[in-house]
Amino acid sequence: MPFFIRCLAIAGAVLASSAPAREASPILLEMRQIEAVRIAAVRDGDLQILRRLYSAAFRRRTNDGGQIDRETLFAQFHRDRADGIAVTSRLTGAQQIGTTVHVWGYLARRHADRDDPIPTCQFMHILRRGAGGRWEILFGQAFFTPVPPRPAGMPPPRLASQHRPC
Repeated sequence: MPFFIRCLAIAGAVLASSAPAREASPILLEMRQIEAVRIAAVRDGDLQILRRLYSAAFRRRTNDGGQIDRETLFAQFHRDRADGIAVTSRLTGAQQIGTTVHVWGYLARRHADRDDPIPTCQFMHILRRGAGGRWEILFGQAFFTPVPPRPAGMPPPRLASQHRPC
């Protein structure tokens, strides 16, 4: 390949790699706002907001294949707060399918006062517009993801079975 064409190819690759990243879709941006409110309500124990966000018909599939309802999930949030567990999340995708939106991302739970690893979860929620046109969460499911290896001399992480579900 002639030198000039190679230079053009390299310049094109450099320009393409420095182009701005594709912006998030409007639905993903809206879902990220809702997720920020959800995580703040979990952190603060705000049941009024949580009840507005989660449908009364909400169900969550657990790691062992069972299901829990909204009130059981809220009790888990309360226990986590009492145990000093802080929750953060990051939505990585959202897709509107008919009248529902499917969102997915990562959820991290950590003890706020110590570096005690708790396996990270990938999660998925299905939302629909409820009364008053607000989005409400109908369904949720979480899957543990592997914990990265610990540096030498660090204690091993506890097994996922030693934790409450994400």
